[in-house]
Amino acid sequence: MKRIGFACLAPLCVASALFAAPRTARAETPPSPVAQARTHFERAVALYEEDDYRAALIEFNRAYSLAPSFQVLFNIGQSHYQLRDYANALESLERYLAEGGDKVPRDRRSQVDGELDELRGRVARLAVTANVDGAELLLDDAPLGRSPLPESAKSTLVSAGRHTVRAQKNGYATDVKTVDIAGGDEAHVAFELVVTPRAVSLSRPLEMRPSSSPSRAPAIAALAIGGAGVVVGTLFGVLAMHDKSALDDACRAKVCPERNQRDIDAFSRDGALSTVAFTVGAVGLVTGVLLYFTASPPRDASHFVGIGAVGRGLSVSF
Repeated sequence: MKRIGFACLAPLCVASALFAAPRTARAETPPSPVAQARTHFERAVALYEEDDYRAALIEFNRAYSLAPSFQVLFNIGQSHYQLRDYANALESLERYLAEGGDKVPRDRRSQVDGELDELRGRVARLAVTANVDGAELLLDDAPLGRSPLPESAKSTLVSAGRHTVRAQKNGYATDVKTVDIAGGDEAHVAFELVVTPRAVSLSRPLEMRPSSSPSRAPAIAALAIGGAGVVVGTLFGVLAMHDKSALDDACRAKVCPERNQRDIDAFSRDGALSTVAFTVGAVGLVTGVLLYFTASPPRDASHFVGIGAVGRGLSVSF
């Protein structure tokens, strides 16, 4: 189906003749839209013959936008077909016949009718909906519109094959679906967008309230250390007293047999540990009591940064 029309409308041909005339006083006159359209058209033909169909399509579209003529629609349709964009090829060729009317040659109309029959078996209809209004809907990264789509756009003509459909909206998780559509299908993609959690609600002020009571944490920690020291000191004190009782029974006139050396060492060790533990406990208890009664509350809330509602900005006071 690699065919292309070279028919030229009278306005284009006339513009070409004038463009080829000697340039004298009008040399600095900007080219007319018709002249620009012919330049794009000729460039498109060359690109099409080089199999650069994407670039050719861009040039054909530019030519048509500058100087609309139904013949260019035939070439646009052929470019879409080579790119396997059967939906746009179908629409372009249908417009070609509609806009050309009786001006389309009989043999060309017969050719296009055959191509349209072929293309209708390569297209399908796709409807896209979303559960929230205002969601942006995209088909193969091309925008379809925002939900809900108008009646005229609820069913989109697409080429048979695989398509990617996306729905996105601020405050909702983006959803992407891939759908395989065969020729003649009528597919429907329904999106159920889910609200994304937000760390801070921007619709209400963020309040920072300092505690009105003084901090007792350091005092409590010191008292806990003091209490632990007293318990440990008491434990080793009891052990030391037990060791001393055993030595009193075995020793006479402060002279102890060699077999009781282990009891002597245990008495010395337990006594020293008990003394250290009691010292730590006493210091901890005294420090905890002092911290408890001298702790002061934090500074006033006015020293914090206040964040107001949206639109009110930031306010800082010292």
